[in-house]
Amino acid sequence: MHKPEFLVDVVTKRGGALVAAHPYRRRFLEEPGHVPQERQRMMDSALKETFLHKCNAIESANGRGSILENEFSEDLARMLQKPTTGGSDAHRTDQVGTVATRFQNNIKSISDLVREIRSGNFEPIKLSVL
Repeated sequence: MHKPEFLVDVVTKRGGALVAAHPYRRRFLEEPGHVPQERQRMMDSALKETFLHKCNAIESANGRGSILENEFSEDLARMLQKPTTGGSDAHRTDQVGTVATRFQNNIKSISDLVREIRSGNFEPIKLSVL
């Protein structure tokens, strides 16, 4: 993301909500991320990013992310004390709907969606592939 502070400003002024999608990108590398000290260094660096602190939620289950990438995202969200979402991040039709976010309340409008994201009443879910 090239201008995260601009995005935060625009979304905040317009009453929106922010979810950090695939937060492992540009923050976590599987090599050397499997080494605990290197993983911690990457986590410490991510935790310094103001943008992530200003998000309402963090995507922790990405359908195209590896197990290590999604674990990094889950740990990042836990350390930031943020609720987590899921998304398929589909680039092909066979990837659509593999991961999603389950909301506790029905969503009937954009304002409902924003309210629910701000409330944190949701969780990521993995769905079976058809």
